[in-house]
Amino acid sequence: MHKTIRYAAIAGIQLIILGLFLTIINMQGGPKTLNDFQILIYVIVFSFSLVFSIIFFWGFNIIGDKVHNNLLQVISHLFIFSSLIFHIVILMPLKPLIFSIIFNPDLTYPMFLFIGSIGILFGIGLIKLKKYFGMVAMSAGILEIIANIGYLIINLPKEVIGSLDYLMMGFTLPFISISGYLTVNLPIIPTLIIMSAYILQIIILFKAYKIINV
Repeated sequence: MHKTIRYAAIAGIQLIILGLFLTIINMQGGPKTLNDFQILIYVIVFSFSLVFSIIFFWGFNIIGDKVHNNLLQVISHLFIFSSLIFHIVILMPLKPLIFSIIFNPDLTYPMFLFIGSIGILFGIGLIKLKKYFGMVAMSAGILEIIANIGYLIINLPKEVIGSLDYLMMGFTLPFISISGYLTVNLPIIPTLIIMSAYILQIIILFKAYKIINV
């Protein structure tokens, strides 16, 4: 288990590298703009990112077990499950006939809601590691929470946005519009937030490898 935490940290580094590669492709129109050979490379890279994601979050499951952070353990398992679902859903446009049987487009936001919610809980779990890893854990948790709240707001269905705007007396739509503009036109902003969180999480894993007796 000791080495597993180190492998998880290394997997996190690989995730950042692959994430930047995939982000560049998505900023240029996503996999739909690629030819057959490029799609093959995309699928291979995307599949590796899933493997690294599972190893990465399993490291936090081990940490949660050793410091008796049950929330971190549970959320790590849920993140592994959601990563699998997320990767499958992202690849849906490449094989629409297959995935349209399994997934309903109307379930897109519930998927975002699920992943975003466990991301927020994961952030809380990281904050609870402050006792062992100091401000690194606190900062990682805060960034994780901010990023996931942002993604949840941006991806709200129009009906929900309208209802919230009515309840908030017209304050919701301007906020959504500004946030949406930043996300669509400056996608590097949410990417930097989540990447920053990943970097801090990698630091936590390396520290755990050195100080936790596993």
